[in-house]
Amino acid sequence: MGESKESAGKRVELVVLRELCLMCGRMLGIFVFIAVLSVNDSPRVITWLLLLLGAAPLGSWAALHHLLKRKAAASLPQ
Repeated sequence: MGESKESAGKRVELVVLRELCLMCGRMLGIFVFIAVLSVNDSPRVITWLLLLLGAAPLGSWAALHHLLKRKAAASLPQ
């Protein structure tokens, strides 16, 4: 990847899309945090919310890993 002009351009697009998704996820986390704090400001609720928001990347990794593994298995010749 990055050896030709075309693949270098695709690499830039990949980086831009990845950063865009990360930024959207961070914004969503901030909005959820603010929404929960406006309803309830208990220390226990805040602790659980931070744990859940912090574990969100692990959950998305597990979902994508499962999806990509299934897709790769389906594309193998039998």
